Amino acid sequence: MEIPELLAVFGLNEKKTSIYLAALEMGPSSALALAERANIKRTTVYDLIDELKRLGLITETIRGKRARYAATDPDRLKDLVRRQSLALEVLLPQLKALYNVPGVKPGVRYFEGIAGVQAALEDTLTAQDKTLLGILSMEDLYETIGEAYMEDYVKRRIAMGYKLRVVRSKEKEVAKRWPSSKKENRDRRYAPKGYVFGMTQYVYDNKVLLLSSRKENFAMVVESADYARNQRQLFEALWQVSQPAL
Repeated sequence: MEIPELLAVFGLNEKKTSIYLAALEMGPSSALALAERANIKRTTVYDLIDELKRLGLITETIRGKRARYAATDPDRLKDLVRRQSLALEVLLPQLKALYNVPGVKPGVRYFEGIAGVQAALEDTLTAQDKTLLGILSMEDLYETIGEAYMEDYVKRRIAMGYKLRVVRSKEKEVAKRWPSSKKENRDRRYAPKGYVFGMTQYVYDNKVLLLSSRKENFAMVVESADYARNQRQLFEALWQVSQPAL
């Protein structure tokens, strides 16, 4: 198989492939230069570049008033495969639940191990509602899911436009990371003294995600409109008594 046929597996059509290959060959270049090299109309090149940026295959740097675009290391394709694999672990149970069954019914999905916990967390980035409600145990997140993965997840959450309203325990903080930030779509508060969370919880759409500590090493996604509504109300009650933190 030729390179364009292989790249099609990653969702790259003919035009995206042409831009990506041009960026690999040319190094940091202007959008116009890439368009000329790829024989693509300049009016469409920016949309194509934006899609390649979203996939993590092209980066943008600003020098003065000029933007330069460069291809990332081709090893980035391995990250795409990993993310697709994680997404598939989340997606298959949902599709099977819908298969030959009318409507959406409440259900619980259980995940084990690091890969399973990561796959469960990926589900939050499929939410239709762009606001996630989180109760986070930073110490346990780092230990269970890994610092590098969490940093990558946060970057993708921000890039995809998801806002996070989060309550954290001061006792479980591990570093001065992830403060309240409009740029990073994050509004953080600290729970009252003595409220120490040993697990992490996200509420999104009609779902509630629970992430355990490293000791038990599991995740669970509960899909139930009633349960999600109940957890939203409990979150709002906790939010009101929590302290704003910059």
